[in-house]
Amino acid sequence: MGRPAAEVYGEWTGGRILPPASGSRSILSEATLSPLGRRQTEIAGIPIHLLAHPAASRADGGLDLFASVRPGEDICLMEGSETSLVQRAGRIAWASREQLGSEPAAGALMVYCGGCMLAIRDRMDEVAAGVADSLGGIPFLGVFSFGEQGEMLDGDSAHGNLMISCTTFGSVRDNGAGGRR
Repeated sequence: MGRPAAEVYGEWTGGRILPPASGSRSILSEATLSPLGRRQTEIAGIPIHLLAHPAASRADGGLDLFASVRPGEDICLMEGSETSLVQRAGRIAWASREQLGSEPAAGALMVYCGGCMLAIRDRMDEVAAGVADSLGGIPFLGVFSFGEQGEMLDGDSAHGNLMISCTTFGSVRDNGAGGRR
């Protein structure tokens, strides 16, 4: 407490992401696998965190983030891997598709964090293949965003980083009364 954020973050990352000697520098790509977590809730004893992605480290000790952290809020260093980023999109797409049950799916929209994409850009073909496989071959559109909005487990909407989401659309069918649903 009371120490420069960039210095603490540098220590937490084992010296991999240190503040610059002067000015500021982008740490967007290298910080993707080492975001900060803000504990939101707990499920069966497992803490659930909302992520904040460090964007730049400054010589004055500042650390710029893509999400807000309130003064006094407890944060921790989270860790990810390239493999988890590659596989997560397929798992999310599968879960989204499963929510339709037996209803036919017409298509899907995948929102994939731009910071995650930058960290694994050479493996995006694997991400797309995993999504396609999980969606059973239905057409889908992908978008890369920086800063995502979404519903938390408590039903509140929140802004976070490094998130992946998928919305699967059911087919339009005649409801038997001459109308469509």
